[in-house]
Amino acid sequence: MVAPGALMLLTLACSGLPLHGGTLRAAGPSWVTSVALAAQLQAERGLAPRAEMGFVKYRPHPVAVVDLSPDGSVQAEVRTALAFFRMADAARRAGVNLVVVSGFRSHQKQAELYRLYRRGRGPLASRPGASNHQSGRALDLDMSLPGVKEWLRRHARRYGFRRTVPSERWHWEHVD
Repeated sequence: MVAPGALMLLTLACSGLPLHGGTLRAAGPSWVTSVALAAQLQAERGLAPRAEMGFVKYRPHPVAVVDLSPDGSVQAEVRTALAFFRMADAARRAGVNLVVVSGFRSHQKQAELYRLYRRGRGPLASRPGASNHQSGRALDLDMSLPGVKEWLRRHARRYGFRRTVPSERWHWEHVD
């Protein structure tokens, strides 16, 4: 049986999304891969995927996201989430706790953060459509916890994560 969330994503992928008279096609992982990973996350961790509109270099694309935090305040693209959970499990076995502070951001959330930044009331934020967080593959991790920095330096690449913004030691992206 296919999980309801996975079925919704598959339907979305097969039909395409209308956008300004054209059809929006998935970028990044194929929808078949995303649906399979979403079903795996739902079976293993009880996480229900949902479709969101993501952005990569100002171009919209559909993305399947799941919650990374129990309260639903942090999400990530399904492939990124699966890799993060595997990495966090390995870190936990080594006595290190990985905590995600920020993940996927909707266009609206990124616009809000950018407005705050421009007014001097928030941290550095990219223009809406340009943030790597809008792809669902970027995670900001809490680097103040004991052992996190060293553990990530030694092991993150094994799980497909790299620091992609040199000035932000907390910013890690899942890059297959």
